[in-house]
Amino acid sequence: MKHLPLAAIAIVLSLTTLPAHAQITIDTSNSTNWKISNGVITVDWLPGGGRIFSLHWAAFPNQEIIDQTNRDHNGPKGFYMDNVGPGGGTPANNYYLDPNGHYIDWWITFPASSSNAFTWSQHYILFANDPGIHIYFVLDHGPGNIAGSIGQIQWVLRSDLNQFTNTYSVNTGLGNLGATSVPLPNAVLFGTGLVAGTNVQDATSDLHGLPLPQGYRRQFYTKYDYSSYEYLHQAEGVYGTSMAAWMVVPRQESLTGGPTKQDLIFTGNLLIMEAYSNHLNNQMSFHVPQDAVMHRLYGPFYLHFNAFSNTHPIAASLYQEALASAEQLKPAYDSEAELLNSGYAPSTGRGEVHASIEGAKGLDLNQAWAVLSDNQTNVQYSHAGRQYWVNMRYRQLSRRSSRHIPAFRVCLGAMGRTAAGQCNCQRQPDDKALGQLFRGELHSAAAHLDDRHSRPLLSRIPARSDHPSR
Repeated sequence: MKHLPLAAIAIVLSLTTLPAHAQITIDTSNSTNWKISNGVITVDWLPGGGRIFSLHWAAFPNQEIIDQTNRDHNGPKGFYMDNVGPGGGTPANNYYLDPNGHYIDWWITFPASSSNAFTWSQHYILFANDPGIHIYFVLDHGPGNIAGSIGQIQWVLRSDLNQFTNTYSVNTGLGNLGATSVPLPNAVLFGTGLVAGTNVQDATSDLHGLPLPQGYRRQFYTKYDYSSYEYLHQAEGVYGTSMAAWMVVPRQESLTGGPTKQDLIFTGNLLIMEAYSNHLNNQMSFHVPQDAVMHRLYGPFYLHFNAFSNTHPIAASLYQEALASAEQLKPAYDSEAELLNSGYAPSTGRGEVHASIEGAKGLDLNQAWAVLSDNQTNVQYSHAGRQYWVNMRYRQLSRRSSRHIPAFRVCLGAMGRTAAGQCNCQRQPDDKALGQLFRGELHSAAAHLDDRHSRPLLSRIPARSDHPSR
């Protein structure tokens, strides 16, 4: 395991002139294989199952990105969701091709029923000329629906075991700042040499006596060690000798549990996007009573591909390129019709919250976070609505500090959704309104570098909200 310093890396974005809109195509003639392409990425998707079981990038047209060895009766598991809670039934497959050729959004929907509490949809997006796949998940519950619970909302990419042999993560905890690159042993990638008895405890395997790659500094492998606190989490990736795959979090708002939540990011070379689970937070639960009205959007998140080059010779520069690409694509979400209909807030529907926070004297970087989350709920268990946080860094002599949280949308009913893609937003007349909608907390980590004991310092943030409606 190598800890790599985060040096300042100049990102040179390609200025090569691309076609205005690479041709986006979809072929639905095969009932078991929809072929979809944006001219850069080509996928084979399983209707009725929702998984991508084959994936190619034009930069390496002969390289299959999906692991073809881990299979079930439907073929390679590929890029899929591993959810707990949403039920099954008879699915419907749909797609929307932007009339201007900017993107395609395709999805599978399972309706609520007498045995399935939720109507849910799993979406993929390809934007023109973009070497990546954007993903989001929509969950609905309403009158006539049985009671149900959500245990996990998670995406998994099973990439080629021979090509993607290293993991790369950054700032996974306040006691683990910087970048960490881990070369994976064959015993972890392929199960080579693992026999009965090597699993010594939950998700931990003994590797003594097995060949280990240079840089792997342990004699064991533990699944749950490869997780990240959300304080500073932006992306993680897997890479090999030529290309890399990155899971990027463009916005934190649809995550759960606040900045103190730990989420799985790897198992072996599996690249994981965990939007909701009680992994490493066993008391978190998401129960929806019978007939209750609930809407939840998870995402969008971004699976991005890039490759080593003279411009990007090391994994650190590929990581930065993935972040830069995600940032460039954020404006495209503002005009993605299906995403907006699913409840995503466009930039024109966002504003800022300015909070005056008591007890914040002398705070330095990474010592405390101001958090907005579910009302009347400990932020560590927040899950029903959007959440926002910002790193506090002030050295004022006064006991009170002010901080703004950008790209934020205040909605009545603790982020309630009142119409397709919209919230009931309005300017609040006084400083008490925000506290009525959200729980505001200041979480301090200064005395606990292992992150495990962040504590609320106050239960209310006096604040004023500035809205785009002004």
